[in-house]
Amino acid sequence: MKREKKRDTSRYVFFISLAFLSFALLIARLGFIQIVKGAEYQAKADKQRISEIVVKPPRGNIFDRNMKPLTNVVKDDVCYVLKDILFRDKASYDYIKSVSNMSDDELKELASSKGSMIKVPIDKKTDLEKPRNIIMLEQVSRYDKNNLLSHVIGYVKKSENIGVSGFEKAQNELLTANKTYQTIRFSVDGKNRMIPGLGYQKVNKSIEKIVNSIQLTIDKEFQKAVEEIMDNRKMDGSIIVADASNGDILAMASRPNFDQTNVRAVNNKDSMAFFNKCIRVGYPPASVFKIVVLLAALENDVINFDEIFTCDGSQDIGNISIKCHTYKEGGHGNINIEEAFCDSCNCAFIQLGKRLGGKVIIDTAKRFGLGQKVNIGLSEEEINGNLPVKNELLGPAIGNISIGQGNIEVTPLQITNMMLTVANDGMQKNMSLLKALVLDDGYVAKEIPRDKDIRIYDSKYSDIIKDLLKKVITDGTAKEYVSVDAGGKTGTAQATLNGKNINHSWFSGFYGFEEPKYVVTVLYENKSSGGKYAGSVFEEVIKAIDKID
Repeated sequence: MKREKKRDTSRYVFFISLAFLSFALLIARLGFIQIVKGAEYQAKADKQRISEIVVKPPRGNIFDRNMKPLTNVVKDDVCYVLKDILFRDKASYDYIKSVSNMSDDELKELASSKGSMIKVPIDKKTDLEKPRNIIMLEQVSRYDKNNLLSHVIGYVKKSENIGVSGFEKAQNELLTANKTYQTIRFSVDGKNRMIPGLGYQKVNKSIEKIVNSIQLTIDKEFQKAVEEIMDNRKMDGSIIVADASNGDILAMASRPNFDQTNVRAVNNKDSMAFFNKCIRVGYPPASVFKIVVLLAALENDVINFDEIFTCDGSQDIGNISIKCHTYKEGGHGNINIEEAFCDSCNCAFIQLGKRLGGKVIIDTAKRFGLGQKVNIGLSEEEINGNLPVKNELLGPAIGNISIGQGNIEVTPLQITNMMLTVANDGMQKNMSLLKALVLDDGYVAKEIPRDKDIRIYDSKYSDIIKDLLKKVITDGTAKEYVSVDAGGKTGTAQATLNGKNINHSWFSGFYGFEEPKYVVTVLYENKSSGGKYAGSVFEEVIKAIDKID
């Protein structure tokens, strides 16, 4: 009997001890969960029931030279909806489709982006009642509807926040450097629906002040004026305005334009709308290239200003004949080199080119920077252009080389760079679009260093070249179209597009003859007179920016 009682007591103690040990382990486990892992599990729980929206633009700003913002300016109403709700809830889908004016395919593409939320811009009002699953907010838009400076700024692939062109691409890493933003938080239920009545909360995360924005040399008001001129004239082509004192690009415009907020709207036939024609398209420079030939002739002492050339309206060279623009009138007749330059006589310059040879002329063009990138900050988009080499310099080719035709292709930026050198008496300035790296509040963190000026030709030739450029306006091909105090050169480029012969009109010059203020280059596509079309645009641009300045 005693032995049985002892056995029962032992069992009791064992079970009590086991229960106590289990309870102690449970307490220890709960303590570990609450104290050690509490914050982690709380975060996971919150993540399941809390959704978050970034409401501050996730890219740094782009400013002009006066710190006027070129991006992140416009405030628009937008709505947010969870992806799985959008395609599961008909009321939400109909509402989103109505206010956004987007097609089914566009909504599906939008939903292919990363993340659980879709941000939809509101395009119009609707009579439909807003479902509880949709949040409406006022948010800053990256671009405005004017698409000012679109080719320089570029655009972003919204679904991935990656720059596709312009400075959005060239400075993408810097513009996306700041990873903390203001957010909106709201609660969702087990089916990922927003819980009504709980509302939402703005959360201002600690935003570290880092360099995530850029300042350009562009003057926003100059840019507006230039683009307005192009649009009023329905002009295709490009215009560049540069500060003659330092090479800063104050305006750079290309047409046709595109909508940065809806790049899909550009038709295939208008694909050139995405090309910044200032830097990405090469054109024959035509008679603007006669500046190069003139300098080569001066430096190699093959020119006499008293010498008389004969122009019969065309010039035979080898087995080809090249016409002068006075062909129908029988040519210029007897003409000296000053008159030939001012009235753009092809015959006289071909005769001059034969004396020099193609290599001398092209070597002079290279010194001016023709046929090579200027490197203004958009090097991936800027092309080299083309200058003839080897056999392309021989025989009849000298005829086209002497008048800027044939295999010569340059960008409007390269012509601006050349005219900037002429305006500065042979000193080449370091042209640029990028001025500084800044914080998103506009505080300058780092000025972009510039290379020193380079002498391209002896200043003793400067007065001769500039005086002749002045006479182009007072006595030559631009006299009926340009009246401002300037020097410049006209050109009419002959090109081929889709098997058809077309003409492009050039004018490049500097304003403020004694003390140049601006250099302006105009490339007017599909127009046949450099003075009448490009020259008149030059005049209009100078008058417009002079009023602003």
